[in-house]
Amino acid sequence: RRPGGPGGDDGAPPQDELKRCLRFWDLLLFGVASVVGAGIFVTVGVAGQEAGPGLVLAFALAGGCCTPTALCYAELSTRFPFAGSIYSFVARVLGDYFAFIVGFSLIVDGA
Repeated sequence: RRPGGPGGDDGAPPQDELKRCLRFWDLLLFGVASVVGAGIFVTVGVAGQEAGPGLVLAFALAGGCCTPTALCYAELSTRFPFAGSIYSFVARVLGDYFAFIVGFSLIVDGA
């Protein structure tokens, strides 16, 4: 057996593993691309027919409405660092009654 290879006894990682080379910007852009997806291209076409020349204003208004929600999710995720959804956050912050309402809404909505 060679040292550092698969099955090596020196505690070094095997040499056939991939190099970890993702940096901050790589992960950030990967996350943005995952969230945006291909749906943004369809949305612009449909919204362009409905909003007409006010398309930029409509997207700016929608972004302004989504910003507080994103900031709340970020704050709750840093305050309670565990895997979960909005149900878990509401159960921790507001209690079981409001968590039931949120959970029921998520089930009815089909999320």
